[in-house]
Amino acid sequence: MKVAVVTGGSNGIGKSTAIELGRRGIGVILTYHSDKKGADEAIREIEQKKAVRAVALKLDLSQKSTFEDFAQQVKKNLEEVWQRNTFDYLINNGGTGGPMMFADMTEDYFDKMLNTNFKGPFFLTQEMVTLMEDGGRSLNTSIASSSTAPAG
Repeated sequence: MKVAVVTGGSNGIGKSTAIELGRRGIGVILTYHSDKKGADEAIREIEQKKAVRAVALKLDLSQKSTFEDFAQQVKKNLEEVWQRNTFDYLINNGGTGGPMMFADMTEDYFDKMLNTNFKGPFFLTQEMVTLMEDGGRSLNTSIASSSTAPAG
């Protein structure tokens, strides 16, 4: 069985992606930052639709210092749940949007967005590539609501 790691899998596009992967028979390790309830709902939906397993792990993409421990959690779950030590797909979907208009953006919130939406996925991929199956794939996604610039 193939296994995917999906960041931001507790809501929105990440949750839908994780559920669809499960529907296709792919095991899922999804991450959540604060929405444990949403992550648990996704796990239940994945596991009841098909005979696949899914796991939810907490991850803050803005905290690069936690990525080594996160990779160890992934490795442990791969061994315990799927009896393997690699995964096949990394879907970097987790991110944060701007709750304020461009003109009101603070430097602190800008740094949080940059760390979560760009720096985090880059260094998470760097950390996780050693656990990726030879020939595995990585995909980075984003949505328009992550932008703080007004449309037009």
